[in-house]
Amino acid sequence: MDVSSVHAIIFHGSRLVTIKNKRGYDIPGGHLEKNETPTTALKREISEEAGALPYTSPLFFAEIVANNNISPYSKKTMLFATCSTKHTPPKGELMTAAEFLDKYEQNDFKEAMEKILRQAQLLVK
Repeated sequence: MDVSSVHAIIFHGSRLVTIKNKRGYDIPGGHLEKNETPTTALKREISEEAGALPYTSPLFFAEIVANNNISPYSKKTMLFATCSTKHTPPKGELMTAAEFLDKYEQNDFKEAMEKILRQAQLLVK
C-alpha cells in the first residue's frame, strides 16, 4: 500500500485538537517523508502541528482512497488515526466536531471528513 499522508483525529474529551494552516482549519497531519513509516510520520506531524502532546495509542486507522479526478486527493491513500489526550495542545485549538466542520474550508473533502469524524467519535466512546 502506497500511503501518501497520515492525519490524526485527537479527542480531548468531546472536543477535537485542530490546527490552522494555509488551507484554513484542519486536523494535524501531512505527507510521509522518504523512508518514513505511517506511525513515525503521525508522531512527527502531531508534534510539529499541535506541539509535544501525549496521546493514547491510535485506536483506529482508516484507509481512504479518493477515486475521482476532480479532487486533489484523487488516487491518494490517506490514513486516519483516532486517539485521545487529557492534555491541552501547546499549539492549535480545541473545538467540537460541529465547530470544526463549520470552519473546515476544503469543500472537495468536507463530506469525507464528516464521515471520518463520525466514525472516529464512535470509536472513542
